[in-house]
Amino acid sequence: MTSRRLWGASAALVVAGLMAEWAALQRVPLQQAVSGGDVRRAAADLLVGWILGGCGLAAWLLRPGRPLGPLLTATAAAWFVGTVADSGVGWVASIGAALVLLHRGPFVQALISYPDRRGSGRLGLVAVGAGYVMVIPALADSRVGVAVLGVLTVTAITRRLLRSAPRDRLALLPPLTIAIAFGAAALSGVLHAYEAVIAGGAAWLLTDLLRARWTESAVGGLVLELGRGAAGPPLERRLADVLGDPTVRLAYRLEGYEGFVDGGGRLLGVLDGGPGRAVTYLSRDEPMAALVHDPSAVADPALLESVAAVARIAVSNARLQVAVRERLEELVASRRRIVEAADAQRQRLERHLRSGAQEQLDEVRRTLAACKNGDEEPAFASLLDETIAEVDRAREELSEFARGVRPRALSEGGIGAGIADLARRTPMPVSVSAPDARFSPALEAVAYFVCAEALANAAKHAAASCAAIDVARQEPYLEITITDDGRGGADLAAGSGVRGLRDRVEALSGVLTVDSPRGGGTRLHALLPLESA
Repeated sequence: MTSRRLWGASAALVVAGLMAEWAALQRVPLQQAVSGGDVRRAAADLLVGWILGGCGLAAWLLRPGRPLGPLLTATAAAWFVGTVADSGVGWVASIGAALVLLHRGPFVQALISYPDRRGSGRLGLVAVGAGYVMVIPALADSRVGVAVLGVLTVTAITRRLLRSAPRDRLALLPPLTIAIAFGAAALSGVLHAYEAVIAGGAAWLLTDLLRARWTESAVGGLVLELGRGAAGPPLERRLADVLGDPTVRLAYRLEGYEGFVDGGGRLLGVLDGGPGRAVTYLSRDEPMAALVHDPSAVADPALLESVAAVARIAVSNARLQVAVRERLEELVASRRRIVEAADAQRQRLERHLRSGAQEQLDEVRRTLAACKNGDEEPAFASLLDETIAEVDRAREELSEFARGVRPRALSEGGIGAGIADLARRTPMPVSVSAPDARFSPALEAVAYFVCAEALANAAKHAAASCAAIDVARQEPYLEITITDDGRGGADLAAGSGVRGLRDRVEALSGVLTVDSPRGGGTRLHALLPLESA
């Protein structure tokens, strides 16, 4: 309703009220009307009608999508028609008694349909029909008929309240309270109480509609629901519960695709709503998502706007989380590539040392050994023996270095052979349980160096007398456990060696833990995902 029509309707309401009350006062002389209280009753009647009409016109203007405005306006019109009918003058005299309570029909309908036309099925229709039928004098004057109307109205609203979503229950409390008071006032027969309930109920409904407390509650509940993250139901279902429209669909725009897709990934194309459907874009500048809904079910523009704002934040947050996950996955992949590249470089260096420098030292030793024929002078023979010994020591140190870079047993035999070779070279008894299966070079290298660092710490720092290594394939992980009987006290936060191991393990998306109470030995446990390998 435009402001011009509002002013016209308001003027018509004022004039109609004054004319109705003037017609009612024509039944008795003016002096008798004043002395008998008819003027006071007329003023009260006029005030109630104006309140009904004013609340109806205000609701019609400020909340045009709601049924409250037209129904309260119709209630006001019926109220003044009843006033004229009660006067017994004019063309309405023949049916006057039937029109006195005509206002009950639209008023009961306003209570049952509040706030958004969604009634309570057949029971609601029966209650609304009873409100209009009760204008019949035989029923309207019957206390049984009035009681039936009141019970039907209260029952219909209560039934709807019990079946409604949590956000609608708060909205249904005012009409339920007014319906109870309306039935009680009608049964009491006290006119002033009845008028107070009618006028006060209209004002209460208008105030509640403008405040829209259920909208704030629904949006607040939605924000709390979204705070649960993955623990709560899908976003589309949450939006459907808040809007009261089970047909709500949330469509997303994907980069590289024309149009939108739904939550299941099905391509929807260009959104055009369609018959009985409306499209609300969550962002006008960049339509990244949209709500497809039933326009008749979502009659509150404020609620739709608020829900769209919350959904926009949720979608933006989801997109941000996807971007963060992609960056994290790329970081993990980058760390894994660095580890794999380093292991590949070690493997090449180990092969180069064995095939190059070690073979050259072997050739030098054979040459020096060939120089010994037994005829050398003692000084020369002693120097030759010393040189051969130096070459042997250099060859042994080079061999140890090559094993530290990447042992040949690990490269040729896998994790089982590599750990067995490591245990043989450790200066304390080490029991080994490891599979013969082969894994990726990066996974085998990380597993080997975890065991090597643990045994080195046990022998050098923990003064352990024995240790045990258990490597097992526990899908989807390779599980490594190293225990010793040393003095304990190892800490992941202390020592570059253990920290380096943790970095290696985490680069493959694994987990490394250390349990090392003082005096109770050390247990190092690593889980390496087989998929990352």
